[in-house]
Amino acid sequence: MAIFTKYLSLDCPCPVAVSDDLRVATVRLICRDDGVSADCFTACQQAVLRILDNEYVADCRCAFSLVCELLCTNKSAMLG
Repeated sequence: MAIFTKYLSLDCPCPVAVSDDLRVATVRLICRDDGVSADCFTACQQAVLRILDNEYVADCRCAFSLVCELLCTNKSAMLG
């Protein structure tokens, strides 16, 4: 719950970029009459993973591809 309080609650000090609708839905899954849902954070987790993939991993893939291409080009130039 500490992660929810810090990053996902509506009044959190360090919010991640998920919608208020998703935050409210998560609260509903946590505060159910029959107890906390086992998958209460799944939607937030998926949203954050999409953000990480779009914002960071995609850039790393591009940089890695560029480095590989440069290394292959250099190797070819050195060999032939």
